[in-house]
Amino acid sequence: MRALLLLTIAGCQVLPPVRVDRDSDDVIGAVRRAVGAEALFEAREGFTLTGIRTLPGARDPDERGAAPGERGTALPTILSARSNGDFLISTGSGEDASTRGFDGRDAWIADGRGVTRAVDLGSRETLLLDGWLRSQLWLAPGHQGLEVKLARGTPSDGAIRFEVRRPGEHVAAIVLVDESTMLPLEYTIERLGTVRRVAFEAWSTEAGLRLPVRLSEWQRGERVASDQFERRTPDTPPTFEMPTSRPSDVEFGTRAAALNTRIDPGGRYYVRAELDGKRALWLLLDTGFGANALSPRIAADSKLTPSGAVRLSGVSGFERSTIHEAVSLTLGPLTLHAPRFATIDTAHLSARAGFGVDGILGSPFFERAVVVLDGRAKTVSLFAPGALRTEGRAWARLFMDGSSPCLLGRIRAATVASPLLRYRLDTGSDDTLTVARWAVQRHDLDADRTRLRPTQLVGLFGELSGWRTKVAALEFGGIERRGMDVTLLTDEQPGPLADPWLAGNLGARALVGKRVVLDVARRRLAID
Repeated sequence: MRALLLLTIAGCQVLPPVRVDRDSDDVIGAVRRAVGAEALFEAREGFTLTGIRTLPGARDPDERGAAPGERGTALPTILSARSNGDFLISTGSGEDASTRGFDGRDAWIADGRGVTRAVDLGSRETLLLDGWLRSQLWLAPGHQGLEVKLARGTPSDGAIRFEVRRPGEHVAAIVLVDESTMLPLEYTIERLGTVRRVAFEAWSTEAGLRLPVRLSEWQRGERVASDQFERRTPDTPPTFEMPTSRPSDVEFGTRAAALNTRIDPGGRYYVRAELDGKRALWLLLDTGFGANALSPRIAADSKLTPSGAVRLSGVSGFERSTIHEAVSLTLGPLTLHAPRFATIDTAHLSARAGFGVDGILGSPFFERAVVVLDGRAKTVSLFAPGALRTEGRAWARLFMDGSSPCLLGRIRAATVASPLLRYRLDTGSDDTLTVARWAVQRHDLDADRTRLRPTQLVGLFGELSGWRTKVAALEFGGIERRGMDVTLLTDEQPGPLADPWLAGNLGARALVGKRVVLDVARRRLAID
């Protein structure tokens, strides 16, 4: 049984309900009174907290792969929120700034170089929960609505545990509340095997509303950030709307658009680029990789400037790396100014490609240009956003999971057919389709054991085991491909392939012979 608790603000505007277990009703009411949720509702203009974020150690960054700042860095931070659920959280300044926000419709992330990305799927849910819990809007969540219930098996350790989630979504937060003061102590959110814990260490009281003014964030047993808010104002930004993406570090010239291109036997594309105007490189185009990257040898030989640390993730594992900054990177008509690169071992890429591969162009590249992968002409062409004619193209929607573009697809096997599922588009994979274990089991895709044969997939950071099988057809992006081999994973794999929002990875081999127009900035692609 659930009771519906209707929350109101000044002017008798009725917000959609927070759904709370009946057993939790009295307890959550006590938490609202301790925090002063009524004052939060009445402050229709919202509030802003300003302060300093300290990175006490090498930051273990989020899934986007961005890690502004170095050890011990202090950065300005701002938290703005209003009672309808909108929020903005900004850290840093200039090119190292990072902002995440929600405007009632779009959950989004923006960086200091003008790139803005709307996020979907698990990235959206994680961002929303984190923003609402930091600002205490989970007690007054506006038009989105939340389910709040007492967590099962609550120990008698002086803390009350709540589970907070959006109805029907996979990700949930666990909130600990002090049993004596009824103030939140901390919350944790787990996604893709990573647990983020945020502790509330000090509170302020003003006009009946208590807000946390000192917070610490922990990951893998390390404190990765501390926020100390110094001032609260009743003012909020004039808008919380997602800004238009306008990268400030990219320039398009008038030279021919086609690049010097190679395609390996697995259908993966490599392009010739020029680093700092003097060194030629071969770089893999990888939509599934959250950073641009170079081999450590290239970074050292080119004397690139170190600028931070990063934790890289792939479908087969994770790896820590360092970030280096160059002067420029030029690819045909496109020049990136002050590009940043992670460092990774590219020996495996070179062995698979059959020639020397110097690095990877990942999501920061695809967010700045319209990229045309032409499997018939065997070329890659680049266009400035808005410069490519789009008339007559059948566009399919892309969903952004962090920085990874995802699309809908369906498998038709010999005896079963899956519903439409979401797959990450991963041009860095030389597989056709790699299906996550949960999707294999749920949709009985390995039912015909006579058609299965064992296989191993080798990724950047490890290997995956699976079954190889031929399917009747794959449908994705408005096309159908018949008689293709796919990989059905046999084990649960921590990381992206355990994501309950995504059924697996669509690799480069599925695109062989096709012309693909990738317009990531507008969240769309066309295949013909």
